[in-house]
Amino acid sequence: MPIVGPRPIAAPDTLSLSSTSTLTPGVRTTAENEEARSQYLRLYHRWAAQEAVPPRLEATRQELRLMMGLIQSRTEAQTRLRKTAASQHQELARLRKQLLTRLAPKGSKRSLRCIAEAEAAAKTDAEVDRTSQLLDEAKNAHQRLEKVRTDLMRQQIEMQSLEAQVDALGARLFPHGASFPVLDRLAQEVDVLLLVKKLVPLESQREKRARTALVEAESRMRRTQKIVRDVLQLSIRLGIANDSRDRVLPASAPKMTRLAMPLFLQIKSELGDFYTWMAKARMRQTMVHSAQTIHMIDLTRLPGKRDDSLDRDGMQKAIEKMFSQVQHGMAFVQEEIRVSKAREKYLYTYGEELTEQIQEARKRVRAARACVLEADPSTMDAKLASYEAQLPAIPTLSVPTGVAEKMATEAEAEAEAAAKEAAESESSTAVTSYSLTSTMVSVPGAAPELYHWALARLHQRLGQGDVEARTDLEDEDLPWHMHALGF
Repeated sequence: MPIVGPRPIAAPDTLSLSSTSTLTPGVRTTAENEEARSQYLRLYHRWAAQEAVPPRLEATRQELRLMMGLIQSRTEAQTRLRKTAASQHQELARLRKQLLTRLAPKGSKRSLRCIAEAEAAAKTDAEVDRTSQLLDEAKNAHQRLEKVRTDLMRQQIEMQSLEAQVDALGARLFPHGASFPVLDRLAQEVDVLLLVKKLVPLESQREKRARTALVEAESRMRRTQKIVRDVLQLSIRLGIANDSRDRVLPASAPKMTRLAMPLFLQIKSELGDFYTWMAKARMRQTMVHSAQTIHMIDLTRLPGKRDDSLDRDGMQKAIEKMFSQVQHGMAFVQEEIRVSKAREKYLYTYGEELTEQIQEARKRVRAARACVLEADPSTMDAKLASYEAQLPAIPTLSVPTGVAEKMATEAEAEAEAAAKEAAESESSTAVTSYSLTSTMVSVPGAAPELYHWALARLHQRLGQGDVEARTDLEDEDLPWHMHALGF
């Protein structure tokens, strides 16, 4: 945009990024701001003109991959046809030599076979020539695509340079807190998405650590399942599990107690390890469901222990109930491992989506800044409202029950300790210690507010992935109760 009127001599010819002048609403722009505005719009429109370069480059790369496959297949076909033609020419030379040495007449079988072989060799030679021509065409097309790809890569590098210049100039023209609130919210969205992308690998590592604990819990449950199966086999062998009225020697419940007591103690130990590893998994990943309670047989009421002990039938029912609950526990922990793998896969997919979302968010920031510089003040609010409508709602960080009170208590204790230290000594060490304590919830380089937003958004998306992993879409429409079946 040309500057109307005589230009001051002291105004610089090029934009100085070290200048501290900014563009604020309602303030008349200086000559340097005017130059910065024109330079920003010029760079932005140059960048917008090259916005179709990345899709074109990706399409060209896809065409190059297809062309390389075509060249490889045609090269293999050409090699195969050349080998066939060479063998046919050798056979034709052998037949012609036989015709000369044996003086075979024209209508003989040897003569007819030689003619057929010559026709087949000529046909193969024509096929070789046609394949060679197609291969040359494919190579020429590949060279043209390589030139196009080189030009597009050069344009992409130029586009990335323009992006860096536009972002740096826009950050100087519209600093955070000194420009329009909509622009600040758009810039915050970019920062939140970048922080979420940093948190995704950390969440994947936490998911792997939780799955390690689940695998350990599965091994304990598998051992428990084997021991309970041994207890059932023992009860069958001793006659506790079946009708023993026809046995010569009736089943002895105290003997069953004496032989099964070591197995029951092993089951108790393995179940304790199982619940310990499940607690570790839930500490590492809160989306892991809690395991159901497995009711073990009361060891103090085994037959022969006291007066109100279980009889033979009660003992067998307790063993069968425990075996059924162990079976359900095994299915539960295997399902949790499957869901954990699905959540990790969902995180990888979400990480790929974040790259595109970050690019779109940066495009919105550049377009909104250009809109502020170009739009009429009467229509600026409506245009900025359209950009603000594209922003997602600010997520709220859900805190588990009891954690909020604990965090509030710790914050109050830290504030009291900091106030006490400040009253005793006003040294810089005390101030620094309090500052580090107040910001210890954030990751390095991120504000606590942005960190909370990013963490809430990540947990929200991970929760959606957990629900999708636990929902069996194939069985949703199948009738599973009597009324749906028509009874």
